[in-house]
Amino acid sequence: MVHQVKPAKQSYRILFRVVRCFMKFPNKLYTYNESIISKLPIIMNEIENDKDFSLSDLYSSVISKFRNITEFLDALDCLYALGKIEYSFDSRRVNNVI
Repeated sequence: MVHQVKPAKQSYRILFRVVRCFMKFPNKLYTYNESIISKLPIIMNEIENDKDFSLSDLYSSVISKFRNITEFLDALDCLYALGKIEYSFDSRRVNNVI
């Protein structure tokens, strides 16, 4: 069995996303409602209803529940790093990983 080694650049990119997720976890500075973790179910519930979304359609459907687009992108990064969603570069759509 041959193991493929990921390029260092890709590994750093994934590590950066994971670290960014943990920066806004509930702690002394952020309450649960202010944390990214409270936003994850909002996106997951929306994707569950319709298995395939473009990023703009997904943002339009949840815009009222996020303070700004940065918070939305942080939540997407977190879900992607956790392996809960995937992004298809061919169709440019986000879908739920079951």
